[in-house]
Amino acid sequence: MIKKAPIVLTALCLLALTFAQLAVAQKPVAVAGNWVVTVRMPNGNVTQQWTLRQTGNNVSGTVKSPKGDLAIKGEMVSGVFLRASFKEGDVEHLIRATADKDAMDGSVTIGRSEYLWSAKRSQ
Repeated sequence: MIKKAPIVLTALCLLALTFAQLAVAQKPVAVAGNWVVTVRMPNGNVTQQWTLRQTGNNVSGTVKSPKGDLAIKGEMVSGVFLRASFKEGDVEHLIRATADKDAMDGSVTIGRSEYLWSAKRSQ
């Protein structure tokens, strides 16, 4: 009698490997362009203008702030997750967001506080 368990296990391993390769090969969402960003703060929303550039998974650009343009740098992880940061003075802003074609949403950690964050691509 042939044991089917090793055959089924081998087939499942091959299937998992195929899906893992597809996930790694996924092209990152294109986030290059101009964005209107809204941070939901306790005292009301704060709106910012971001200009992003992208080469593959690497993302860089500028955040317009009352203190001038701030450099932002980050990367796309697994094709759809933006991980980035910028400093305003000595305060670091850590961005975590899920990107779709013309929208992003997630959170920003400023110092020890975390706030909801969203962005829409501007025309």
